[in-house]
Amino acid sequence: MVAAATYHHDALLRICRQYAPPGIRLAGQLDRSAEDALRLALSETIRVDDDITVNMAELSFIDLSSARMIIDAVRSLPEPRRATLRCSPAIRPRFALLGASALPGLSLVATHDG
Repeated sequence: MVAAATYHHDALLRICRQYAPPGIRLAGQLDRSAEDALRLALSETIRVDDDITVNMAELSFIDLSSARMIIDAVRSLPEPRRATLRCSPAIRPRFALLGASALPGLSLVATHDG
């Protein structure tokens, strides 16, 4: 068994590596206090993986600066690499307001978990 790298873990938030599909997984509530961990997780998945997934199905809150950081990371992907943002219904509108659905190479997917 391969242990997934954990970039941040406390009572409110977990940021860890996800191997299938390749990318990162965020669970809990994400705000500016975890900015460094989010930046590290995003930069590593961009460096290591081809197409990436940011799995936010278990994220209940994200602040605007964290959402922008994710969008900026996706913008930095060279073509033809693609990114998928898996969002809960509570989180998806924040990315839609930031124009995520208009970015080439980005799929904004609503999850229906929970």
